[in-house]
Amino acid sequence: MMVALPLLGGSLFRPILGLLGEVMGGRKAGLLGLTVTLIPLLIGWRWAHSLHDFYLLGIFLGIAGASFAVALPLAGTWYPPEYQGLAMGIAGAGNSGTLVATLFAPRLAQKFGWSTTFALAMAPVIFVWVLFALLAKDSPNRPKRTTWSGYAALF
Repeated sequence: MMVALPLLGGSLFRPILGLLGEVMGGRKAGLLGLTVTLIPLLIGWRWAHSLHDFYLLGIFLGIAGASFAVALPLAGTWYPPEYQGLAMGIAGAGNSGTLVATLFAPRLAQKFGWSTTFALAMAPVIFVWVLFALLAKDSPNRPKRTTWSGYAALF
């Protein structure tokens, strides 16, 4: 159950972040997603104590997994079509942090406790936030925003 909740949360937040990326631009939406990812980590560090708290945190930690809904379009729009697959593959590899967390968080929690593990997890998110704020730029070649009628035509 604890592994499934972030996946469920990611599925719920993916369309929201994707839409925000279209409306606000990838850079702003990415910074917002990283900022919102810090909230459940902070809550887990300072205030989570019951199983119910951890279930709720699991859902909101899914925001980190949903980040590729912003990262892929942001990376892809900088490159011509023949290089977009490579660019988006490299950007998608950035989600390897979820794998690292899955592998190391339980071991860190055994050694230091869950609250300290949440605090430690905030460090790489803050580091990436700073790098993203300094280096990420919206492409001048952004495709025009899809209208609701354009989405309806798909159905």
